[in-house]
Amino acid sequence: MKAGLVDLKPIYQVVRVNPKCYDFNERPKVPGYRKQAEQVVAQVPPVKGVYLWGRYDRHRYWSSIYFGLAGLGETKYSLKSRLLEELTDEKSCFWRILRREKHIINAREDGRQARTRAVRKAGATHIIWVATPKLRKRQVREVEADLIEALNPRANVVRKTPPSKIQTEATAIYNAFRKVIHAHRDTACPVHLK
Repeated sequence: MKAGLVDLKPIYQVVRVNPKCYDFNERPKVPGYRKQAEQVVAQVPPVKGVYLWGRYDRHRYWSSIYFGLAGLGETKYSLKSRLLEELTDEKSCFWRILRREKHIINAREDGRQARTRAVRKAGATHIIWVATPKLRKRQVREVEADLIEALNPRANVVRKTPPSKIQTEATAIYNAFRKVIHAHRDTACPVHLK
């Protein structure tokens, strides 16, 4: 199973250079943000799969933040395009290193619900992806339920009850996530929120 990691450190660097983007009453224009987002997902393949936003803490322990699907179930995007879409549409989560949650959510009237959803991903340091070319459409919801229960990502508010028997595919995906998490533990850097 092909898997990889997206390091979000370059995104935080763009944010630090543009700290005032959430001090205005209009949609923020962040110089260089889109280009940096494209660069961090450049190595992600344009295939269907699953992904996991998460963070390493100061002890280099992993915490899952959000689990998602790409090209499976109701989503039509590939892993690469789905991750780029989330990085651009939910970029307000990265400003949590400079601004309080309340400040970001209340920055403007329009988009408040989207920013509320986005700040749940605050503190993410990496996104791990796993390509799942053999996962069939009828398996998706059960595998998703298994993985959400096992990984316990804090931003997944919709949770379905998993089947009584864990799915073989869910175990393989979980193992792929764990392998990537462990491979990058020694070089992990935590993010500190305001």
